[in-house]
Amino acid sequence: MIKDRSIWLYGSHARGSVDALSDRDLLLVSDNPRELGSGLLPFSETANISQYSWQEIEGMARYGSLFLHHIRLEGMCLYEDEAVAGRLGEVLQGLGRYTRADKDLRGFRTTLNDIREGIDDDARLPFELSVLATLIRHSCVLISYLIGQSTFGRLDPVRVVASHFSLDSTITTDFPGLYCYRLLADGRARECMPLPVGLIKLWLNRADRVLEILEVQIGEFERNSGNRESNASDGKS
Repeated sequence: MIKDRSIWLYGSHARGSVDALSDRDLLLVSDNPRELGSGLLPFSETANISQYSWQEIEGMARYGSLFLHHIRLEGMCLYEDEAVAGRLGEVLQGLGRYTRADKDLRGFRTTLNDIREGIDDDARLPFELSVLATLIRHSCVLISYLIGQSTFGRLDPVRVVASHFSLDSTITTDFPGLYCYRLLADGRARECMPLPVGLIKLWLNRADRVLEILEVQIGEFERNSGNRESNASDGKS
């Protein structure tokens, strides 16, 4: 069996912004589905491991996966088998622009509609709030990429978007209270402060606003990308 493992650290441990709620995030790339291996990394049993084959990674690179942009921006190589030394780094170096933003926007809007339908059910409320927090964060991650200020932290994407688009500053101060429900769903928080009905409705309106911003930024990004490609083509002719 060919040893083809590439193991990268990413997230808060790679950024140096660890707190009590942080996971240790690892990316494992290998065509041989198996565990990391006893003793290879002393913390592997407690890590959050994302595992992909090399074919999957190369497919993700073709559409400019935001996850791979995350790894390129913040990731740290921890271990590579000799047969694949430098391979993932080369994939990351050649990573093109993300091409699935429109698809993401459609998915975000569908999800937001589903949240609105379920938010009045007390039994489902914690789950719906966790999904709402995730939707807002993921939307802001994508917006931060589109405006050239990529950030992938737990709270930083919302701060970047709120600052860049002069949104009400309370969106930044309120967001940890909403995101607590995502941490609760992940088992990283034991309880969250109940959100008043008025604040929940405000978050739904804020989500609408974030998606409006995202739609505009997708259009601008696509136009700018088209102009760059056109200029590059003209330069070659």
